[in-house]
Amino acid sequence: YVIYETGMDYDRDNILKLTEKRDALKPYFKKYKEKIPYTRNYYLDAAISAVDNNKETIVTSVLEKGFDFFKEQEEKRRQEERQKRYFIFGGAGLLAILAGLFFYRRRSRNV
Repeated sequence: YVIYETGMDYDRDNILKLTEKRDALKPYFKKYKEKIPYTRNYYLDAAISAVDNNKETIVTSVLEKGFDFFKEQEEKRRQEERQKRYFIFGGAGLLAILAGLFFYRRRSRNV
């Protein structure tokens, strides 16, 4: 149920018919006397309950750690891309120099 709700956030036009699939699960909640999960803020539920319990500092530190993690991952990705570019351009430059030497020596032998 929660996964369908999450998917519905990304499928706003209901192309995948997630609403129908989610609604097909409702009879099972009644059959097994389970409460239908509240999913509107499924990714913020823990943060909201912590704020309700006056734990704003904990939530803030958790969110900051999460942002720091993503910043670090983004920086690693950028460094890897830079290294790939240096390798490609360096290899191309070296290949151009070797090709130039090859043709220069070949030309000087023929003359």
